[in-house]
Amino acid sequence: MAGFLLSRMRRFWSWLQLAPQPSEPRWMPHELAAYHQAQPHDGECDEQTWRDVLCDDYLAEVGQHGSIFGRQYLYARLRCGHTAPAEKAQFRQLTENAAQTQQLTALCAPLRRAEAEVATTLFAGKMQSPPRWHAYLLSLPLLMLGLLLLTIVQGWMPALALALIAWMLMMIVQVSYQQAAEQFSAQTRTLQWMLHVFSTLPGTGDADQPRQALRVMKGLRRKKYAMFPLLQLYMQWFFLDNIRHYFRTLQLVRQQLAFLQQCYAKVAHADAKTALASHLQTQAHCWVSPADQQKLQFEDMRHPLVNDCAPVSVTLRRRGIFLSGKNAAGKSTFLRMLGLNTLLASAFGFAFARTASLPDITVISSMQNNDSLADGESTYRSELRRAQTLLSHPVSGPTLQLVDEIFRGTNYLESMAGATAVLRHLAKKGWVIVSSHNLLLADLLQQELVPMYVDSSPDRRQTRLREGCLTEPNGLDLFAEAGIADDIQQDARRIFDEIVSHAGASRLPAQRLTMPAATVPS
Repeated sequence: MAGFLLSRMRRFWSWLQLAPQPSEPRWMPHELAAYHQAQPHDGECDEQTWRDVLCDDYLAEVGQHGSIFGRQYLYARLRCGHTAPAEKAQFRQLTENAAQTQQLTALCAPLRRAEAEVATTLFAGKMQSPPRWHAYLLSLPLLMLGLLLLTIVQGWMPALALALIAWMLMMIVQVSYQQAAEQFSAQTRTLQWMLHVFSTLPGTGDADQPRQALRVMKGLRRKKYAMFPLLQLYMQWFFLDNIRHYFRTLQLVRQQLAFLQQCYAKVAHADAKTALASHLQTQAHCWVSPADQQKLQFEDMRHPLVNDCAPVSVTLRRRGIFLSGKNAAGKSTFLRMLGLNTLLASAFGFAFARTASLPDITVISSMQNNDSLADGESTYRSELRRAQTLLSHPVSGPTLQLVDEIFRGTNYLESMAGATAVLRHLAKKGWVIVSSHNLLLADLLQQELVPMYVDSSPDRRQTRLREGCLTEPNGLDLFAEAGIADDIQQDARRIFDEIVSHAGASRLPAQRLTMPAATVPS
């Protein structure tokens, strides 16, 4: 009998309690960028470069180990780059200390219960003020109840009419502010988790700050009856409890805004460090050595998003590279690999390589330029617009410019002329790495760029950059893989031979020059 009663009491208690908290939501790109967009920033990685080198995909990989706070912080750091050496040293120290990483990860774990992003509220400066009458809002339901009681006791019908007017005013307030109250309620719950973690983090500084965090957290908390959904519903519709709580917490957040911003920065920084450290402890990487502005070197560099990625070594000194290679040899992958690792080196001080040495570098790319039906823009106009962006990009230090298949949207001769002129000017601003199947460009740019080609083993497990131009293209070889008829393949090869004979074989590289690794001579 006692067991039966106990089981009934447990069922009744589970019915009274709130449903369990949902798992961490799937954050949208604009939410991940909220902290960065609310901060003043200069010299950032622009939007197309960010997409070209797959920064969002990489941050999604790292973000599996952190919360929205850490992911927003990592986004801002990677987008801006050029992080102070002291902060890079903090990332390295934590990464190399597995016990400390595990301890800090446990402290930051409650942040993953966040239901909303709060960076926009804390940093964007768009918080509205509560209306002046919010302090007297409780008097409205009390007046309605008093009028109803008067009607019941005295039978005075005008009081019933006045109670109905008071009820209508309550409904107007409820409908007007309910959606905002629900949204802000999710933010206040997130702020409570943030303050809880802040109060537990070591090295807070001022001893009174953890106590202040607990006081603010208590002020943001709902009443104890909030765990009973039925009672909470009555309190909302008969006493406007949700609206009053909204106005009260909104005023509290406005009053404590500077402190909450400080809490956010410390908590986000800690969570970002743990997420990055947890990620790197399972990945082969190196810490970047500083170098002068005339040298960039990666040894056995790989792409963190490509499984079984073949490592590639590259050294740049004074000149950039004209990169050729067979179809699907990995030219575009190499550009993305180089761009992402350079950004990571500047932002966090590490790279996915065996060794790396480079200064802080600004990266800008032109890789994915396509036509747009919505904007009425052709592929060539898109390429021209991006070329102008690269040409007008301010130079404040070493710059790495990545270009993939320049001016493919126009005719062959104008493409060569335009590409040569643009790339010559870009080479004066910094390192240029351009990949192209147009091998004649290598001759036209031999003073500015060193010709190199991607040499991959048949099993794709080894990849090297060798000096020289590709002499054995495979474009026509892929006809057979695509199932194109033999007679068409033979016709294509005959036409190719005629074109080469007409253009003059001297215009095409006659042999393949090899070297052990990609070292660009000065």
